[in-house]
Amino acid sequence: MSVTSWLPLVDYRAPAEPVKYDTTAGMITAAGILEIASLVGEYEKRLYTQAAFHILKACEQKFCNWNPDEDSIMNGGTFFYHDPDGSETHVPIIYGDYYFIEAVLRLKGKSLFIW
Repeated sequence: MSVTSWLPLVDYRAPAEPVKYDTTAGMITAAGILEIASLVGEYEKRLYTQAAFHILKACEQKFCNWNPDEDSIMNGGTFFYHDPDGSETHVPIIYGDYYFIEAVLRLKGKSLFIW
C-alpha cells in the first residue's frame, strides 16, 4: 500500500474524483486511534498503532510545513477558499497542529492530553 493511500479524504466515503484531503480529520483520527491502542491488548495495539503511524507519516510527507518563520505545521485542512483564478487554497487549522503533536507524542510514549 502506498503512502498516499493513508492520506485522509475530506469525506471518508468521498468519490474517487475530485480528490480532496482533510489533514485535520486525519490528525484527529490518528490521535483517537492511538487512544484506542492504549486500551486494547497487545495484538490489537500493534494494528492501531501502525495505522495511526501511516496516517501521520503520509500527512507529514505531503502537508507538513517545517518553516520556523511560519505559524503552522500541518497544512491541508478542509477550511479552504477559492482564489479569484478558481484554484483552492488550503489554510492551516490550529487544532490540526494540536492533534498532530498529540499523536506524535503518543507514539513516543509521552502524553499531552489537555481536554
